[in-house]
Amino acid sequence: MSVYDQIKQAFQDIVAPEIRTLQSEIRRLDEKIDSGLKHLDEKIDSGLKRLDEKMDTGFKALDGKLDARFAHLDEKIGITSQSLDGKLTSFRGEILSEIRRLDGRLDSLERELKLAIEIRERLALLEGKIR
Repeated sequence: MSVYDQIKQAFQDIVAPEIRTLQSEIRRLDEKIDSGLKHLDEKIDSGLKRLDEKMDTGFKALDGKLDARFAHLDEKIGITSQSLDGKLTSFRGEILSEIRRLDGRLDSLERELKLAIEIRERLALLEGKIR
């Protein structure tokens, strides 16, 4: 047998079975890795789902609190607005009342002024007749 044949035979007897063993080990490790990755994916998906549920619950709670706060603010603004409307209406009434009072006073002064002018004209006529 030649050296080449001896090496070939030794390779087939010693190295080839080891390669086959390593190949089967590699396949088994690939299967374990695939299984582990699937399990890890499932855990991540489950964790993300729980996180989404918690976030939804938190956002719903926050949304409820904000709605309550906005409703409270709307109520306060409504009360303040009604209060301001009442005060403005009252103030408007007071101003209109004062305007009417001043208008009456002006009418009275106008009559008195006309009367004073008429008296003065008569007085001037009388003085003219006397002279």
